[in-house]
Amino acid sequence: MRLTKFIFSLMMVFLISSNVFADITELGYIQTPSYVMDVEVDGDYAYIPDYYYGLYIADISDPENPTQVSQVNIRNTYARAIDKQGDYVYTAEFYNGLGIYNVSDPENPTRVGNVRPAYYCYDIEVEGDYAYLVSYYYGLYILDISDPQDIFVVSNVNASGYEYSLSVENGIVCLANYYYGLVVIDATDPNDPVIQGSVTGARYRYSYGVDFLEGTAYIADTRFGMGVIDVSDPADPTEIGSIENMGPSYNVTVAGDYAFLANYSNGVRVIDVSDPANPTLAETYNTPYYAWNMRIHNGEAYLADYNYFMRILDVSEYIGQPEIDVEPEIIDFGEVEFRRVASEVLTIRNIGSTDLTVSNATLSGDYFDFDFDGEFVLAPDESLELNVSVNPEELGDLTGEIVISSDDRDEPEVTVAITVNCVWIPATELVERLVGVCGDLDLNRGQRNSLITKLEHILTKFNRGQIRPGLNQLNAFINHVTDFVEEGVLSAEDGGALIAEAQFIEVLVNDYGVDSLGDGTNLVNTIPDDFIFENCYPNPFNAETTVSFGLPEAEFVSIKVYDMSGRVVADLASSQYSASKHEISWHAQGMPAGNYLIHLNVGENNSVQKVTLIK
Repeated sequence: MRLTKFIFSLMMVFLISSNVFADITELGYIQTPSYVMDVEVDGDYAYIPDYYYGLYIADISDPENPTQVSQVNIRNTYARAIDKQGDYVYTAEFYNGLGIYNVSDPENPTRVGNVRPAYYCYDIEVEGDYAYLVSYYYGLYILDISDPQDIFVVSNVNASGYEYSLSVENGIVCLANYYYGLVVIDATDPNDPVIQGSVTGARYRYSYGVDFLEGTAYIADTRFGMGVIDVSDPADPTEIGSIENMGPSYNVTVAGDYAFLANYSNGVRVIDVSDPANPTLAETYNTPYYAWNMRIHNGEAYLADYNYFMRILDVSEYIGQPEIDVEPEIIDFGEVEFRRVASEVLTIRNIGSTDLTVSNATLSGDYFDFDFDGEFVLAPDESLELNVSVNPEELGDLTGEIVISSDDRDEPEVTVAITVNCVWIPATELVERLVGVCGDLDLNRGQRNSLITKLEHILTKFNRGQIRPGLNQLNAFINHVTDFVEEGVLSAEDGGALIAEAQFIEVLVNDYGVDSLGDGTNLVNTIPDDFIFENCYPNPFNAETTVSFGLPEAEFVSIKVYDMSGRVVADLASSQYSASKHEISWHAQGMPAGNYLIHLNVGENNSVQKVTLIK
């Protein structure tokens, strides 16, 4: 009978201490020269403090094949814990205090230095502009790290009794105190931290690790197991539940409905805390050495296995993983007119069960744009919309793509193709559209006809190839619409739309002429490389001739007509003109037949042409 009981007891011990569940598997590992007591994970990198040999950084973009990318080899740093914020990592070093590393380039990290407020430092956590550093003998130190090059201590509070671990949430600090259990400190004023409450007694006498999440503290001890404590009132922390007979536990990390105990020689124990009053064992995974601490990231546990190793464990069966979804998979703008802006919405959604980090998005292809502002995080079922736009200045089929990078393990990069067919619409057709718009305005017949008549005059000029007179008529149309708005005849919205379209036509004609060689497939920009003054045409002329010139950049233009005695008989231009080709007509009705000089002045260019008026 005694033998039977003995065998049964051995079987129970084996079941608890071995991998009796099959949900956790090891994916990969990184080996360092000495002890590994903590690890920090951010993006594609794991930051591993080695007790004797400084900092190691590993690329974990492929968790099954992690690779060391760099090392800061500083002997005897005695690093026990690590945290990261921005471009810096901070280490709790047993004899050196707070260690500081610049990891802005993970492949070339540098040690900035250290600040030693005390010896025997065991744990570190960073929140906002402050680092919270715990010495097991001297208590909690709060340091200002707003300038990582100039860190200083702002306060210290000592709860007595060996603090080994801490966790911070919104300025409330939970300490795992070896003799006094859980100690809660209000550090919302970092300059004046105050001990608020504690949970003590034999049950919590050997507390070593703590995690604090959403007002609940999970405390691990080296004798019994784990306690769950309500800290919603820091002055009165209250035990909710506990689980015992877990063996020595040195740290605890909570993710979702599970607490992951670093259970030293027993490996990793997964505790279901969905009912905090009744935590239950879900799995035990035995590691080769001594599980000391871990971080949870993207469905993986990054385990500090004490003797030489950081191990990557697949725990996605418990906490799931992020999964990216994009809609649409192809952005097709269809036909878009030359120089018109078109927009579409790209939706990025997290359809996984843990937070999704979208670290980057890049866009390629001419004339496309989007409003990606940098890295963002999506909770499960959360989505974000990006506005994607195109403003084409090249005819035909144009393509681009957006590449989205995230921490979705199965699909770290998603590519969204972009297509658009840019078409040319001649200026005459654009003016005809305006005629149709004006015909539908809520105006009386005379008001509508006054606008339409001006547009028809523009069409006549453009169809005859008289660009400058047509543009002059276009400006007259704009002024007429402006008068209607000021008089209250047209609404600001309707008038603004008419003016914007007329100005669009004006710029297009200035840059490309009336129809750009007719079919638009041979789109030619009319901006010349150098200043040009073409021969006036016709010459000789009867009543009207056209002055043509081109500007490589915007300039003030002066054009005057002189008779042969040197008297100015006409002032054709005296204003700023855009970079383009321009035409101005001289209507010489009423002038006597004879020779005249047309003088063109543009900056340092002075040109003269002789024309002959015949009757």
